[in-house]
This record gives sequence, C-alpha cells and structure tokens, in this order.
Amino acid sequence: MKRLSLVLAVASLAVASQAASTLRQDIESMNKKIAKTFMAKDMAAFEKLVKPWVTSDFKYIEEGKTMNFKQMVDTMKQGYSMMGTITKVDTKILTLTEKGSTANEKSQHTMAWTSKGQDGKSHAFAFVGTSTNTYKKVNGKWLLAVMSMKTDKMTMDGKAMDMSKMGG
Repeated sequence: MKRLSLVLAVASLAVASQAASTLRQDIESMNKKIAKTFMAKDMAAFEKLVKPWVTSDFKYIEEGKTMNFKQMVDTMKQGYSMMGTITKVDTKILTLTEKGSTANEKSQHTMAWTSKGQDGKSHAFAFVGTSTNTYKKVNGKWLLAVMSMKTDKMTMDGKAMDMSKMGG
C-alpha cells in the first residue's frame, strides 16, 4: 500500500515561484494540476509536469525508505496499475513557513478510488496521509527538495485497514 500513498504524496509538489504570486499560491496551483493527472491516471503527464519543479537531489521518504524522483515515479506507476477508477484527489496545505531560501510545509492528502479486492469484487478505497515537505530556492525558484510521507488512515468499504498487514 506504500505505492498508493506515493500517489498522493507527490500531490504537494510546488511549481516555481513567480514574482506576482506566493509560494502558497504556487503549491495550490500545482496541486490542482497534479490532481488532474492523477484523476486521468496519466503518470507520463505527471512526470513531465513535476520533474522541473523538484531539486536534482530530491528525496521522497516513506516508512524509513528513501527514493529519488525516478524511483518514486516508477513506484507510483506500479501503484496506479493496480487501481481502478479514481474518484477523488485532494491536497490541503496545513502549515507553510518560509525563512530565507528554505520553506517548510505540511499537507494533508486524500484520495478515493474503486478497485477489485482480493475477493474479486469491486470495493471503495480511501486514503488520508500527511506529508512534511522542504522547499529550497534555487536560482530564484522554489523547488521541492524533500517529501516525507505518512499514511494516517486507509479504508476499504468504509472500514479501517490494518496498515501493518499491507506490506510494501
């Protein structure tokens, strides 16, 4: 199930800051664009959209495992291949602080989809996770340097799933 949280984790990636906008506005704008790629299950579009807005040494961290951008996207592609219809994607900024050329942000990610379970029947799945993200200003642009993801809750047909049994 780590693959599924990866899908949402990257939804908080930010676009480069423009003079007339704030980092918060940039993050919110990028989140909307990312959500569209997720709803369409278009990982090629996602990768093309996001790649320019992460640092060259970007790190994604989940459950003690660290991945670079390519590894993260490859894992996401695997996760999406197992999902049925995406019904909801949303990311909400909880906190954002800027200090000099560094910014720290915390976001809540939600996602819902339908997919066949191990029993062969269609089920409704939902995910809620929190990411802690570090942005760095590189050549005047805000880029995401580190994203650390935590799964808060996952349900199937409205019932909590035991994440310790999900594997990864």
